[in-house]
Parts: sequence; C-alpha cells; structure tokens
Amino acid sequence: MRLLELLIASALLTTIALGILPLFVRSVADNNRGWEGTLASNHAATALENVLDEPLQDQQANSTEVFSEGALGEIGDPAEGWRSGLNATNVSWERKTNLRSLRVRDLPPWPGSETPWTPTPREGVAEIQEVRVTLLSARQGGFLGAGQRLTIPVFKAF
Repeated sequence: MRLLELLIASALLTTIALGILPLFVRSVADNNRGWEGTLASNHAATALENVLDEPLQDQQANSTEVFSEGALGEIGDPAEGWRSGLNATNVSWERKTNLRSLRVRDLPPWPGSETPWTPTPREGVAEIQEVRVTLLSARQGGFLGAGQRLTIPVFKAF
C-alpha cells in the first residue's frame, strides 16, 4: 500500500511541477526582454542628450557606433564602451544616429491652402532639426527572447 501511495504522490507532484514550469520560463524570458529594453532606452537617451546639447547645425549627418562589452567579469575594461564604426570585438549593440535639417520652404503647404510656406528672412538656415536614434541588439533570437530594436525620433527647433 505504501508503494502505491508513493507513486500516486510523486505523479501528482510531477504533474504540478510540469504545470508551473512554463510560468518560470516565461518570467525569465520577460526579465531578459525588460533588461534589454532598459539598456536600449538608456543608450538611446544618451545619444539624444549628446546631440541635443550641441548647437543646431544646418546639415545632414549620419553616424554609426557599436558598444563593445570588453572582457567578461572585468570592471573598467578600456575596451568597453561606444566606438565609431563597426570593427570592434564583442559587440552587443549598434547605434545609428541620423540628423536631418528641415527648412521652412521644405515644408508642405498648410492643409486647405495651395500656397507653400513663405521663406523667412534667414533663408538657408535650418529651422528644425530631426534627430533619429536607432538601436539594434546583436543578440540573436532564441529560447529566452530575441534582441531589441528601438527607434526614437526627436525634433529640435530654435
């Protein structure tokens, strides 16, 4: 009788444990996605702050940087950080920053009006600058979630 009770109890516990296991796997995947999303937004915010602190430029500019993690477990590794170009080792993020200047004469006519915008006395000077930061994770998709992609557009005017 005791062996039968033991088999029934172990089968019941196994069924319960297998029913709860997907919840644990899902929570690990969600934690990984949340961690990576936080990193993406922090990296994008840093790039936006750097660009928005600079004076308004009348130009188009594109830059690509990669984040190298450096040696695993080493704090303050000089190889860690953002690098221009794509030739770094141990890359975990790619960040693209695009600047686009818009002039008043480049804007479409006001809805319901056929006449375009009238140029300002400061013809040729950028009135608005669009800053677009795109972050791509180098992490491939897998069992516990895929890499993140985040694009943040901001308009800077004066």
